[in-house]
Amino acid sequence: MTSEVTKPWEYGGEFHWPFVTEVVAGPTLPAETVVFGSGRDAIRALIATGMRARGWRRWFVPTYFCEEVTACIALTGLEVVRYEDSPLLPAPPPLSKKPRLGDAFLLVNYFGLRGAGAADALDYAPADLIEDHTHDPWSRWAWGSHAHYCIASLRKTLPIPGAGAVWSPQCLTLPDPVPPTRMRRDAMLMKLGAMMIKALYLEGHAVSKESYRALQLSGEEGIASGDIAGLDPVMTRMLAGFPWESWRCQRRANHAVLARALREAPGIEVLPPSADEGSCPFAVVTMFADTALRDSLRTDLIATGVYPSILWPIVAKDCPEFAGGARLAKRTLALACDSRYNRSEERRVGKE
Repeated sequence: MTSEVTKPWEYGGEFHWPFVTEVVAGPTLPAETVVFGSGRDAIRALIATGMRARGWRRWFVPTYFCEEVTACIALTGLEVVRYEDSPLLPAPPPLSKKPRLGDAFLLVNYFGLRGAGAADALDYAPADLIEDHTHDPWSRWAWGSHAHYCIASLRKTLPIPGAGAVWSPQCLTLPDPVPPTRMRRDAMLMKLGAMMIKALYLEGHAVSKESYRALQLSGEEGIASGDIAGLDPVMTRMLAGFPWESWRCQRRANHAVLARALREAPGIEVLPPSADEGSCPFAVVTMFADTALRDSLRTDLIATGVYPSILWPIVAKDCPEFAGGARLAKRTLALACDSRYNRSEERRVGKE
């Protein structure tokens, strides 16, 4: 007689491997895209090309942005110029510092909430425009962009261990493809192993969280360090056949269900997506009246198996332009809404 297996329920956190059975043949990324081992690899490779071919000396980077990626940009030798922007705005406000020739301007599609109007409203000339489409690489804006370059970290929206992409809507010089390094290949395999073990854990098999968390952390450290690397051939094949369109449609549907449920909760504001019909939010991003309320709810959610993210923690600096982003970072939580989940699970999270 066999006992019934109890499956643990979790929501959010790192991807597990979903054992995809649907395979697609259509293009995953725009033509001539160059793929690297990670988003940071893609950025570093693009900057090296831009410094050589475009004469870049400065990058304009928004004040509300991942500080680790900003530090990665600064390590390339470029001067980082910060400008005010946040997901509360449809587009950046008028710039306090005027871009000049030899500059590049990084514009972010925050959480997939923006449309192409964010770029249309921006006066970045004579700088080159770089668009970060990490949170929705398949939006109309991304595929119909007029920017000089576009970048995306693909592992944020797809359950793959890594991959960062660079393409040029204006057909400018792209970074040369490079082979994967041993360090990056090992890191990818650790991340992939962690994803598979987590899948077994969620199916109720006799494995512990610690058995995959250590692999996750070691793999993450390896992906974020070392020389610029290409994507391992195994990961390239995984990416090429992944059903991103169905995953994206499910994410949009899940977002609608969870956002609707949370709008009825007192003290919580859900950041709305652009009116652009081609947009698809990356997550349900919620904003609270203060940090104490946000942290209290986060603690309660984790206790129920719901793991929200803080995107991104911003270290307050002695500069007025950082104040708004730092305040916002202390009041927001992002709840996953991807294809790991169905509508009933979204409603469950909304009730938690």
